Amino acid sequence: MGCGSSKRRHHGVSLPAEPGPRPRGADPAARLAELYAAGQIDRDTYLDYKDGLERGILDAAAIERLARGERAETRSEPGLVAELRALDDEVVALKNRISGLAGEGARLQARLDKLGSRAEEALDEQGMDAHELFTEKQEIRERLEAIRSERERLEGLLERLEAARSELEARKAEARIAQTLERLERGTTGGRS
Repeated sequence: MGCGSSKRRHHGVSLPAEPGPRPRGADPAARLAELYAAGQIDRDTYLDYKDGLERGILDAAAIERLARGERAETRSEPGLVAELRALDDEVVALKNRISGLAGEGARLQARLDKLGSRAEEALDEQGMDAHELFTEKQEIRERLEAIRSERERLEGLLERLEAARSELEARKAEARIAQTLERLERGTTGGRS
């Protein structure tokens, strides 16, 4: 058996090579576990990075940067980004719903106006038609009122969602600032050593 042999021999049968030192970055989860076991990172960092690996946000390079003492993007940021996307989707859906209600309201108002002019004509012709028109007008008015009230409710919800979105954007900016300050502080501390 030569020193450079990649296989072991046992009674003339080739066996797989003995496990040697694993190349860094080959298994980022295992590397992360090694850092935690060695006490190089705390439990919260381990759990944050493990979650990042599982969600595909982090990769082997991020784990190696962590091993060198550099932190990756804050774990809260991807969560904030996801929340912002969800809020954006909800805002768009609400705006579409409000727009749809406005369109329906406009159509009903036009129908109501048309029925108003027809009601006067119907009174001259037959009392029965006038009653039917009056009933239809009343139903349209009730539906218009329901649309107005639903639209007001949705607009209030939209305002709250946009306020929550602004708050999330502020939190995201704060997280970036904190991360930048942390990097600057580490750079200053590292420069003094």
